[in-house]
Amino acid sequence: MKVYKLKFDRASIINHEGAFTNQWTFVEVGDYLNKSSNYNDSDMLQPLINKLSLNKWDSDHFIDHVNTVYRLPNLTLSRDKLALFQERCNFNVVRDKDKADVIICSKKYIDKLVHREWGSYSTVKNAVEAFQEGYKIYNVNKNNHLSILINQLQQLDPADTVQVDAGWGRFDEDLQTYDALTDWFDRLDRIQGNRSYVATIKKSDHDWLVNNSHKIMMDEEVNKLCTEDSVALTKEDFGRIQEIIKSGDTENISVGLTLMANCNVKESNTYLALLFAFHSEEMKMSKVWNTVNFKYLRKIFQRYIDITLSNWGAAYDNLITYMIKENMLTLWASRQIANAMFVRVIQGHYGVGTDRSPFVISEKSLELKPEIAAKLVKDESENISEYVGTGGHNDDLGSHPNDLPF
Repeated sequence: MKVYKLKFDRASIINHEGAFTNQWTFVEVGDYLNKSSNYNDSDMLQPLINKLSLNKWDSDHFIDHVNTVYRLPNLTLSRDKLALFQERCNFNVVRDKDKADVIICSKKYIDKLVHREWGSYSTVKNAVEAFQEGYKIYNVNKNNHLSILINQLQQLDPADTVQVDAGWGRFDEDLQTYDALTDWFDRLDRIQGNRSYVATIKKSDHDWLVNNSHKIMMDEEVNKLCTEDSVALTKEDFGRIQEIIKSGDTENISVGLTLMANCNVKESNTYLALLFAFHSEEMKMSKVWNTVNFKYLRKIFQRYIDITLSNWGAAYDNLITYMIKENMLTLWASRQIANAMFVRVIQGHYGVGTDRSPFVISEKSLELKPEIAAKLVKDESENISEYVGTGGHNDDLGSHPNDLPF
């Protein structure tokens, strides 16, 4: 379906005799994609993404079948990281996209093909009916330009979309039809009773992308291949990186962020999620934060960056929920979150459990609800005896094996 824009202004579209003038523009602005009440709604892109065959090839495929690769703009894939993968798989990066075996794309590139604009939208069919109502208001003998507009609309597919921009001007209040005109234009500006974002696309770039979708692989998938041979973070690495970031020294923080960016992301996701949730503000002190290589990580863990672990407990609930949904919450991770919540919320906000408080309480008192504890992911590197002592008793976690942090 096509999208058209009809634009005019109330101050000039009706002359002093109350006749409809030719002071309007009507142009095709693109192809219809979707609508939403939210400008940043990811569903706005989904119809276009659905047209693409987004491939998930492995390293063996690159070794056996790929000779040339093309990078589209706006990738979260650093050239250095791709160069290492290129050396491993023996392919060339080319400048002619039509000669590439694989085209690396990104959602950001796709997003730049899409135009969003707030306005009042209607089908062509409904727009024709609405403009025909104007005959009831105007002197028919003076409605030639309105007839021209209606005729132009009738040449289109009734299912196409029209954005009606009626402007903010005012009619001549001396017109006998002033009230009727005002009511009619208000209806025009709210055809179908909704305002939504409609996406229109750059036709040539869109068509090329769709026609070559069998070659496309998203940058996030290539990033995974680039780091699949990298070393996974351990608990010890987590502790070291955490101390580096907490040091406040920008050069040290840069070292920590570089270690994060070059690790095996899939195998390190629990540690990375916690580092972003606990320390994203300190990370921003380093220039590495805005490098292409690190932006890839930020994109994956954005929801953890957005969590503000302050002195209110709801943020910790959200952190637990997110990690459960993404199969990241281990017994060890739950204890890290419980410890942070105890220090920042119970001690920091309420003052309970401090040396000055008359009450005795510790992080051991925070237990996961049984239904949450049942969703913990087993970490093969964890020795359960670290948390559960002989006979199910452990001083760190509580009096019985289900005494998990909060």
